[in-house]
Amino acid sequence: MSDKEYKRKHYQENKDKYKTSYKEFIKRNPWYHSFRDARRRCEDPRTQNYSSYGGRGIKFLLTHLECAALWERDKAYTMECPSIDRIDHDGHHEVTNCRFIEFYENINRRWQDREVVAVPETQDWEE
Repeated sequence: MSDKEYKRKHYQENKDKYKTSYKEFIKRNPWYHSFRDARRRCEDPRTQNYSSYGGRGIKFLLTHLECAALWERDKAYTMECPSIDRIDHDGHHEVTNCRFIEFYENINRRWQDREVVAVPETQDWEE
């Protein structure tokens, strides 16, 4: 039996155990999804938003313990849909530049912080 076949068989036999332990891990560490996704955006070129983060030179400098501390400091456990936010959009993901805010507030910040570009006047084609 090859190593790949062994791993597949082992997983199939213990699938419920792995699912249960992952659910328990997320219950103990609810901040983990935000941590993982932010790190992927900065470090994995295959990620959809990499060009907006890692492609621009934004680095992920948080440890999982720092992310957990941010979660507690900002009381993200009381939020409906917490989202990690960089205070300075051109700064790295680090303790002094990150906070947890509501997801919808974070989306509004993205649109408010963009520069408004003047639309050039169009010619009147009906002349």
